[in-house]
Amino acid sequence: MSTSSTTAEYCRLALERLSRPDMASVSVVLGGVLRERCQKVFPACILLDQLSQNQTLYLTMWEADCAAYLRYLRDGASGSLKAEDDLIGRARSCSREEFDKYLQDFDAEMAAVRELGAIGFEQFEPILTRQNAKTVDYRARFNLNDVAVEIKNLRAPITILDAFVTELRARYREEPSCFPFRVLLTYYSDNTVTEFQKREIADYIRSLAGKHPPLLDRLELNGGVPLIVRVENGIGDVAMTRGEGFERHGETSLPGFLNKVEFHTRSAISQFATEPNRDHVLVFNINSPAGSIPSDFLNAATERVADLSSGDVRCEFLLHRYRIAPDNV
Repeated sequence: MSTSSTTAEYCRLALERLSRPDMASVSVVLGGVLRERCQKVFPACILLDQLSQNQTLYLTMWEADCAAYLRYLRDGASGSLKAEDDLIGRARSCSREEFDKYLQDFDAEMAAVRELGAIGFEQFEPILTRQNAKTVDYRARFNLNDVAVEIKNLRAPITILDAFVTELRARYREEPSCFPFRVLLTYYSDNTVTEFQKREIADYIRSLAGKHPPLLDRLELNGGVPLIVRVENGIGDVAMTRGEGFERHGETSLPGFLNKVEFHTRSAISQFATEPNRDHVLVFNINSPAGSIPSDFLNAATERVADLSSGDVRCEFLLHRYRIAPDNV
């Protein structure tokens, strides 16, 4: 089967699944973006994968996120406008890896609306991009006050896991019959992957072509980083089999975390300047490899935001899209 016919079938299955009643909210918010993505030669992305493969668990989560998002908007029709404003150009131009990150960023944005809505924020109004002007993400109401909301994503470093994901997906997309694998990694370093390590990982993935799982390999990457690699039958996906916190081995030390908080806070303050007559709420969505973060980090971040904004900005935290609170509030 040719690449074009395989792509057409992939998109047909995905858009057919999107059209079913149980995907109604996803269709409203993201349908235009996904249809635009399907115009690319290589349209694959995380949500189209899940739709084309009917991954019910993940699709149920997307539908719940989109339904909650629409529920808290002042005008439900604005949901698709915001999604297309953020994503339509990227759907046309970005690689899979880039577009997946932007799609997940938008999911975090929807989660922020949901989580703020759950504590009393209401009437969210998305603010669309204006040429040559910085804007906030949303206007809203809270306790009868007008509010401006800005959402920032604190990303984890690009790690060994990310390099494996990028390389195996690329090889599977090009030659699925040679790389029908799922790779499980065990390692204990969350430092940013180096260019030399990326080349080592690419060479290792290419060496798997035509091999028959299950396989078990023990590697040591440049810099003395050991890892255990288990190879199973699969569809070009990679997973990590251990948890790792912000405070261990990684770059996301407290000073590094606060540097990111400060950078995003300064950016948000300039955006809030466009809404001088509203209360200002800054939401940080935190992505930790372990799915956890020390409370000390949140306390320190709250203090840093207060110092930088002279108390003008209230901050809220999401951890992997769900609200968490520092222990000093």
